Amino acid sequence: MKYLKKYALLESNLVYQKDWEDFKDLIQSEILDDWDIPQSLVKESLPGKTGNQFIEPELHIRINEYYNNLEPEDLIRDCRNLHKQVYLMTGKFIHVNWSSQQVNITLEEYPNHWTILQDFNLQEVESDNTINRYSGGVCDLQTALQILDYLNSFTTVAYKSDIELFKKCYSIMQSKSDCKLVFSLPIFTQERFRQTVCFKFCFGENWNAQYPIFIINTNHVDHILIRYRVGKYNWNEFSGERKILDALEKFNYSGR
Repeated sequence: MKYLKKYALLESNLVYQKDWEDFKDLIQSEILDDWDIPQSLVKESLPGKTGNQFIEPELHIRINEYYNNLEPEDLIRDCRNLHKQVYLMTGKFIHVNWSSQQVNITLEEYPNHWTILQDFNLQEVESDNTINRYSGGVCDLQTALQILDYLNSFTTVAYKSDIELFKKCYSIMQSKSDCKLVFSLPIFTQERFRQTVCFKFCFGENWNAQYPIFIINTNHVDHILIRYRVGKYNWNEFSGERKILDALEKFNYSGR
């Protein structure tokens, strides 16, 4: 049992019954009514209960009765945009994903890519991080450091040495031209060593260009990487402080 607890950020996610009912009322008024989704397409999963708290409750919304639906990106965005209301109401972070032909919604103890974009008021842009197809959030160095501190308050994502290396990388890129950062959070789970954080160094506003990305992957021994695409399915990757700094010194951004 002690061994298992070492590798868990949190115990089972518990949501007070009243908070869950208030949350469902919010989904009804802000999502189901606006999107004209009937109750017959909405299901809730309640795996268990302890006292007046549900254990890992989940809400499922099917778009229609057919099973060949495209991902409803606008609906999912509307659900994610309830983050601040949900947090004030429940003290939880809303997590929304699309799988099994339905929108699945949970309330969790930890943030995600979309809640951080909102909490830090980041401009959302399309930007390749080489890992997933999430959008990104434009930020400056100070905000990036604040985001890392924030994530570290949930579990250790970046050590002091990692943050110092990040600052050195930014300084090199800033010396080439005015540099902006694009944040993305491909993975942030309640398991230890299952976090991946990305900051892409961008020049101008071509956010999707093949610029270097500072990647923190807690699942790797060499958990700091620099990666940039050199083709649709290929990229260069560097680890180790000296190799990372050398790669950025030599990086030629012109024409990208």
